[in-house]
Amino acid sequence: MPKISVIIPVYNVEKYLGWCLDSVIHQTLQDIEIICVNDGSTDNSLKILEDYAKRDNRIKIINKSNEGLGAARNSGIRISNGDYLYYLDSDDWISLDCLEKLYNQITEDKADVCIMGAKLYDDVNHCYLPRNNFYNLSMYKNRLNRVCNYKEIKNTVFRRFEAMFKLQNRDFVINNNLYFPQGCYFEDVVPHIKTMVLANRITFLNENLYYFRQNRAGSLMDLAKKEKRVFDVFKFFEVAYDFIDSNDLWKELDYYFCEFIINECLYHYNRICSNSLKSEFLNLYKNFIKQYNIEQRLEEYPNLKSKYINNFVKPFKLSKKIFSVSNDGIYKKFVIFGMCFKFESRRLAQREEYRHICSKLDEINNMLEDICSNNGVA
Repeated sequence: MPKISVIIPVYNVEKYLGWCLDSVIHQTLQDIEIICVNDGSTDNSLKILEDYAKRDNRIKIINKSNEGLGAARNSGIRISNGDYLYYLDSDDWISLDCLEKLYNQITEDKADVCIMGAKLYDDVNHCYLPRNNFYNLSMYKNRLNRVCNYKEIKNTVFRRFEAMFKLQNRDFVINNNLYFPQGCYFEDVVPHIKTMVLANRITFLNENLYYFRQNRAGSLMDLAKKEKRVFDVFKFFEVAYDFIDSNDLWKELDYYFCEFIINECLYHYNRICSNSLKSEFLNLYKNFIKQYNIEQRLEEYPNLKSKYINNFVKPFKLSKKIFSVSNDGIYKKFVIFGMCFKFESRRLAQREEYRHICSKLDEINNMLEDICSNNGVA
């Protein structure tokens, strides 16, 4: 029985697949099985898999029709034989000692899950992106012990969902039915929430050993921005709500759930380009807020209430439709007489003339807010 089953869903990644597979077959931990699930690729991905399988008998290929990432991972789980499961995306790669370090950590601590950090790679500019606290282990620093359960890190139950950053005990996954939802985007979210809550022992490898490719043309996250599938977020909101409710976890997780709803909706809403889709998304969000009494519960959390009002109430007042400036950390957004313009904050900051323009627009925005407030204009 291999120590780790590495599960790699593959869909039209001929440009990156060799890079990914090379990082796995040359791992310092050799006692692994490599399950590659070809999810109906129409390029040369299957041929590349077959060529690698001829050279390395640890590689198993599942060839299936296209059903998406969740179904592909589930297919791999069902035929896996390893003591532990590791999910790797086929356009990314891992350091050569990644699996050995994860395995040593999780076995030494007798843990259900081991979480590691990651580095971001910009596929457009071919460079590593600056250190990002979201992808290292900074958010887990409040824990009191080396090994813990969710009660010490409640702030992370609804954050950092990616399955690729975790090594998990296979028996833990199977016994808790931690399969991935199928036929939707954002399939990592619900399994992550359940994993964090159900794991009795969570340990951490404080190294960035996963290389996460960003800005790849055709990636799932790029497609999600363009398609209506971004509305799948509401599916996992409901599942997450039911899970918390059925396990009577509101006393401990209510604040973090409300924060999760507001942050996720703001994140996805700001990335929708179509005005009609933005309007539809906003209506669904308002219905969800009403159905699950989110507004009423925000009364207990002034900071979350303020964030909700500033992002989902004030912007839709008449004055804000005439002129407004907002910044979500990634995009600087200007609304001028109903027309919306979005620019990457990072790129704006690189140009002196843009910084000057943004500063002046911020001044105008503040001035108009004062005028509207002083004259009772909504």
